Amino acid sequence: MSLFTLHIDYNGQSTIVQVKASTARTAAIKWAENINIKDWNGIGEKAKSELVEELKDKENSCVLIEDTVNVWCSSALVRNRLFLINIVKTQAE
Repeated sequence: MSLFTLHIDYNGQSTIVQVKASTARTAAIKWAENINIKDWNGIGEKAKSELVEELKDKENSCVLIEDTVNVWCSSALVRNRLFLINIVKTQAE
């Protein structure tokens, strides 16, 4: 597994976390499955489930950022607000 650094923005809040995963997409999903809803204003269990489902949706893939190496972007719409997730592969397997 590789180490990924995620920069997440939602509803005026921002955080940076690191996750070990096999791909950028699975890193974002892993993060979402393990978030503490108390750390995010306006996010309860239902919204957390929506976030995880959005990130798992095959049509909502991580997009490799053009002209970069190992940098992706993903997003999810939760409660009509955007989760923007920038992902960097920090360390390879």
